[in-house]
Amino acid sequence: MTMQTTDPTELRLPLWAELPQFSLHLDQLLDITNMVLTPITDDQVTKTMMHNYFKAEIIMAPVKKRYTQGT
Repeated sequence: MTMQTTDPTELRLPLWAELPQFSLHLDQLLDITNMVLTPITDDQVTKTMMHNYFKAEIIMAPVKKRYTQGT
């Protein structure tokens, strides 16, 4: 799941099956998220943004500080 290209026609979001199947800590989740989004948007997602998404129930909240794909 690498995003090493700068050619906009080659950029793509990973498929669900390409995402890690194991639980992650918030820093790991941010690293993966930013690795994918930064080449597309030139912005980075922050911890504060992620916490707001969890509070708004846009993203599933962690269980014991571990984030998973869920079902």
